[in-house]
Amino acid sequence: MYYLYLPQHSEDVQSAPVKSIIEEHLANLIEKLLDVSSDRDLKMTFENSTLTQFWVCVKKEHPELGKTALEQLLPFGSTHLCEASFSAMTLIKTKQRNRLGLEKSLITAVSSLPPRMTKMLSEGQAHVSH
Repeated sequence: MYYLYLPQHSEDVQSAPVKSIIEEHLANLIEKLLDVSSDRDLKMTFENSTLTQFWVCVKKEHPELGKTALEQLLPFGSTHLCEASFSAMTLIKTKQRNRLGLEKSLITAVSSLPPRMTKMLSEGQAHVSH
């Protein structure tokens, strides 16, 4: 598919080296992908881990292939976080609550880490009645 972006003229001498380098790089990645697909240990790793964890493991043995796969996965993770943050923000910021500080509430809403309730309670200040 990369060839769709290269010039179609055969007399364009400058595109020939670029096309050759891209084809060589693509062939190298395909060969390594075939190695990964026939590796039994990596098949077990794939079944027992997340997609990102799997490609991090692949990157240890095949750095170029792992890096390429992780670069392709990166936009999906960041897009999801952005959309989740925007959704949380619309729930937090309403007309009635527009003066609230957004930062701490947004971090709490979007974070995948569980809150440390004992620490939060120990640092909190008791509200006394008048």
